[in-house]
Amino acid sequence: MPDTVSTTTEKWYALYVNPRAEKKVADRMAARGYNVYVPLTESIRTWSDRKKKVLVPILPSYVFVKTYFEKFRDAILQEPGVRMFVYEMGKPAIIKSHEITAMQNFLDKHSNVSGRKLEKNIGDKAQVILGVLKDKQGTVVRVTKKSVYLQIESIGYELIAEVNPDMIEILKSSK
Repeated sequence: MPDTVSTTTEKWYALYVNPRAEKKVADRMAARGYNVYVPLTESIRTWSDRKKKVLVPILPSYVFVKTYFEKFRDAILQEPGVRMFVYEMGKPAIIKSHEITAMQNFLDKHSNVSGRKLEKNIGDKAQVILGVLKDKQGTVVRVTKKSVYLQIESIGYELIAEVNPDMIEILKSSK
């Protein structure tokens, strides 16, 4: 169970959980004293005999937890329905508090919200936002589970750079 030590070292982490188990996992973890958040929106579900408003997760299979990672990692991973922490570049992905607050504020002001994973497709224009190639622009030429290959034109040569998908931002098309 989380302790009540100063929250200055607690951080938000993303958990990947079993499909359609987000609310149950969050409820169980909250009952154990964890600070959890599942972004939900209202949706009307239709059955053969009725319609009903229900709260559904905007980000399927994700639950956010604010905790001391090193201290509670193993206990959290033992929670029923929790599959793993989400990792970014080999480390647990830390979600900034202002991003959680922004989601909460956005959902307070908007209804009928949906979420979708950002796709990186061949031909997309992208800009590197982290690393040694920061601010370089290129064209996506190949996508794998863990890498995006960008064609970057520089000094009259085409360079193909393999980058982590989290290190690029897809640029809006001018179509």
